[in-house]
Amino acid sequence: MSFSDYCFLSLARPFICSTFVITLFNLDTNLAQAQATCTSIVSFSVEREDKTTNEVFFGELKAQGPDEVSVKPKLEAETLKAKARALDRCRSHYENSAGCLQAKLVSSASALQSASFTARKALEEALLSDCKKQQGLCKGSQASEIKCTVIEPTAAPDVKGSDAAKKGEKGKK
Repeated sequence: MSFSDYCFLSLARPFICSTFVITLFNLDTNLAQAQATCTSIVSFSVEREDKTTNEVFFGELKAQGPDEVSVKPKLEAETLKAKARALDRCRSHYENSAGCLQAKLVSSASALQSASFTARKALEEALLSDCKKQQGLCKGSQASEIKCTVIEPTAAPDVKGSDAAKKGEKGKK
């Protein structure tokens, strides 16, 4: 199952899978190095039937690594992929009325089977109306400017010095 299949967009629920993290590993963990973190936010625009345009949050991309020079190109490439996934998600959610109706009919199948003809017809009309209200035209996906922060390493505490101080205190007691 791919990440985009796992993360289903729904207006009724907040995004569960909204952060993508890329990490460039440093194999030598004994050396204290600077840590760069870059972020970008991806969204898409939907034009509704009443000509209003809504911007919908798709996800936040984060990349971490030893320095900004190595992290930023990696995040730029990942941002392009995320923009394409955002546009696909927009089209499947807002421009696919048949898929919307199918999903709603499947989820209410047990209620439809046990309902009378008039109740079934009313439920089908309500589902169709709901899907029509959800529909829109995808105008495109966009990403914010990549922002990077660099965290400089802090000096590690002197372990030997603190042990000697503790021994000195024990001798005084």
